[in-house]
Amino acid sequence: MIVDDQVKNNLMVKSLEKGLSNIHGKSKVVKELIREPFAGSSSFATERIRALLDDNELVNIFFKDLDPNNQLDEAQRIRDIGLERSNREFLMYQKILPPLQIGTPKLYGYRWEPSEDIFWIFLEDAGPKRLSRLGDFSLWVDATSWA
Repeated sequence: MIVDDQVKNNLMVKSLEKGLSNIHGKSKVVKELIREPFAGSSSFATERIRALLDDNELVNIFFKDLDPNNQLDEAQRIRDIGLERSNREFLMYQKILPPLQIGTPKLYGYRWEPSEDIFWIFLEDAGPKRLSRLGDFSLWVDATSWA
């Protein structure tokens, strides 16, 4: 179990460096993480992260802690605490969505260590708006047409 924020930060950096290096096919080093809690979450703890890389590239990331024990209060009232939903979401971003190439956020990295109660995914930040709040029904049709 993670003891303090510095340990968590170091694990986040290592996870992102591995994931971004795999995506780019060359070593990527994170010089700095700028983390901000995301207040719009409805189920799990989330953050918006800006990662400054050693080549001065700034990468916008959406972090999600999928540990079922860390579900937000509202989610705990309506959902079972179990790993099934978390595993399903992780596998969607890891295996199912990438080959479809339908414009969903990319999986930039992850740390999945059940023995340590760590279930993290780092996604491409798709921006501040949620589909449910855009008010354009055609976007909903586009989003579900591939299903």
